[in-house]
Amino acid sequence: MRQRGTGNGHRAGAGRGGSGEVRAAQDPWRVRIRCPAGGRVIGSGVLLGGDTVLTCAHVVPGRTATVTVEFPEIEGAPGSPATVRDGCWHPADEGRGDLALLSVHRPPPGAPSAPLVRAAPAAGLAVELCGYSEAVMQGRGAAFEATVSRTFGERVQLNPAQAAHLPRHGFSGGPVLDMGRPSGVLGITVTAYLDRAGAAPLTLAHMIPVDTVIRYLPEVKRWAGGRHGVEPGLATAASAAELVDAGYAARLARWLSGRDTSPVYATEVTPGSARERTMQRALALADRELSTDEPRAVSSDPPETIPPVGSLDLAVHAAGRTAEEVARRIAERVRLRAPEEPADGPAGTGSSNGGSGSGSGSGADNGAGGPGGPGARELLRLLRLSLTIAVLGVNRAADPAGLVDLCGELAERDCRLLLVWDGGPSADRLAARESVRLRHRIGRVTARLRELDGRIEKLPAPSAADPPDETPQAIAARLWVDLAAYHGAHRTSGSRPPVAELHRALDRLGDRIGGLEERIRSARRAAERLRADRAALRRELDSYRQLAAGLLRAEHIGLDPLYQEARQALYSAPLSADAAEAASEAVRRYAAAVRAALGWPPAEETP
Repeated sequence: MRQRGTGNGHRAGAGRGGSGEVRAAQDPWRVRIRCPAGGRVIGSGVLLGGDTVLTCAHVVPGRTATVTVEFPEIEGAPGSPATVRDGCWHPADEGRGDLALLSVHRPPPGAPSAPLVRAAPAAGLAVELCGYSEAVMQGRGAAFEATVSRTFGERVQLNPAQAAHLPRHGFSGGPVLDMGRPSGVLGITVTAYLDRAGAAPLTLAHMIPVDTVIRYLPEVKRWAGGRHGVEPGLATAASAAELVDAGYAARLARWLSGRDTSPVYATEVTPGSARERTMQRALALADRELSTDEPRAVSSDPPETIPPVGSLDLAVHAAGRTAEEVARRIAERVRLRAPEEPADGPAGTGSSNGGSGSGSGSGADNGAGGPGGPGARELLRLLRLSLTIAVLGVNRAADPAGLVDLCGELAERDCRLLLVWDGGPSADRLAARESVRLRHRIGRVTARLRELDGRIEKLPAPSAADPPDETPQAIAARLWVDLAAYHGAHRTSGSRPPVAELHRALDRLGDRIGGLEERIRSARRAAERLRADRAALRRELDSYRQLAAGLLRAEHIGLDPLYQEARQALYSAPLSADAAEAASEAVRRYAAAVRAALGWPPAEETP
């Protein structure tokens, strides 16, 4: 946890409030919400447009209640009464909703506004949960570090760095900040998980992302920047209520929900057809921003035709675009930035004064592929994305083969791909599907080998007596070489091995990886035995040390060097079979010397 407050480089505020000069902090749009009766802190929020507060509905005592909104990041700004805006109250309902907009009766000077950003944050993205609580001993609130874990319907699950950093009561409604450059508000904190039995809390919380906020509170759109989940023109909120082809809708919903576990769904949609309208409906229902918040709008549709909200991270049309241009849109959506981007680089679409709300996003939003920096495809190769992406108009891309190769790279990073052709030969579609499926499998094998590498690093060093080419390290190295060969064979232009042949090769590679896993388990059991033996030798060494000190009263002239040699072998040498043998011999020599000094028989004889 770190305290938040005014620091160097903060923007100067304008105007006066209360009895003193108003000075703005770095985040002047952060607010604290109190209950007027008693002044207890009941939540946090973010200021939009200077006179509107976004927060969780459960923070406010009721639809008609009045609360006190304070501006602790603006020195001298007095608090103000605030009430729920008409039509902007959505109480929690089984993990849905829990959003409200408050009208501030006496807005602070400067009209500060939070930089809301639409995004599909990739797993592992560093974020900061900010808020106010009675548990925080200073008025500027606190911030907890966390990482994005996974999507959870309308919400996104976050993993705080440690249990002690779980958001406290009063954090609900507070901003979740992207820690990158430029920073942006990805959503607001809604829940934290505590064990009801009083045990250690689970280290996870939930965020309501900006996309979901806009779905419930459309007027927030004018303050939001960032790229839409579904590109404009591919679907609208109205299309969510139009069911045309029930069978096709059910197949799409099954794949989006994950009940169909195939990593790739390749399909053909003719412009203006019933299939296209059904596709638009599926994209709209799966997107957080477009999906209707009125269940009755689709209540007459078969439930198996309705994909889960949040089951789609991005839908992009590839017509006329290069693979790099499509990659740029994906990188913008997940807020990827070049590592070497300067801290004072171009500002994003969301700013401290509020984004324009156009929502189209741009490369400047995050530096993806900026001048002199790595391209978007290079950025996407930096991490395991685990996204669900729809790419429409594959065959109408500027370079369809290059786009399929990009989709293969995404599949290797654990993305699920919905690939849509506008007509075209079915053979091309099937070949692309199989190629991307193979790349997805290669990605899974790669992740499996990488995980085994981490486990191998924790193993003790191999014994000198072990055959060098049979150690886990040597076996893993050969597996990596073979995997790279299969990967290269698939990507080489010209004559390629049939996909089925490469799948069989990966089957054999999987069997060998299974053998390596068993060898690692065996090595871990051997390591546990070595640790137990070393602990026993340490106890034996300590026992003889006490005997030497307690019975002889003074060290025998030849004992101390032997003791130091044994201690060095037990406490400084790496854990290995060879080191264990050397340590055992050193302890044996010291024990024999102590016994001889005491006049005892050798350890092998009965004293």
